[in-house]
Amino acid sequence: MNINEMTTDELRKELERRENPPAPARPKWMSNRDYSDLRDLCESYIDYIESGEYCSDNDFRSYIYEAALDAIYGEAFWAWKTKCLETK
Repeated sequence: MNINEMTTDELRKELERRENPPAPARPKWMSNRDYSDLRDLCESYIDYIESGEYCSDNDFRSYIYEAALDAIYGEAFWAWKTKCLETK
């Protein structure tokens, strides 16, 4: 519809819809989860601790967090997170 053909009420409703978008649907658990990447990452972390080169200033926690979310929710989690943060 052309904006010039819209009534004032229709324009107000459209502005309200754009200013208050509905919250994205919460991601659902995947039924066929694959924990292999998460397990491998945890094993690497344990190897790193045992290596004698361990430093608490590392990114393993972030990697494990991301791998856990991927394993449980799949890639859909990241799209949902982005959409949620865009609407805040």
